[in-house]
Amino acid sequence: LRFRPILTDFIQQSHSECTCICIPNHEDNQDLLCGGTGFSCLSWSHPNRTALLQLLSVSEVPSVIVIENATGRRLTDKGMIAVESNGAQELLKRWRRQETGQNWTKTIQSGCRIS
Repeated sequence: LRFRPILTDFIQQSHSECTCICIPNHEDNQDLLCGGTGFSCLSWSHPNRTALLQLLSVSEVPSVIVIENATGRRLTDKGMIAVESNGAQELLKRWRRQETGQNWTKTIQSGCRIS
């Protein structure tokens, strides 16, 4: 839930250039994840929900997977890190150039746990 306002703000700043489709991982999460955000939401009971999650190879929740609309090509499955570490306009420019938009330093830091 910490990421929801960050993603909501990013979508608003993208001026309809991006669409966020929320696919809930539990029937009780649909309103919690999507409610009041303006995100499109695939319902928990949708017959293709599980197949879509498998097609996208979702391995962690929450995930932001960026797909190029014209080709269906996956640009990144690390969209959450990209959105957190880039301004909206810079990130959109990178995605238009077919780049992942990832900041590799931020990606490495997010995978390291120092206790």
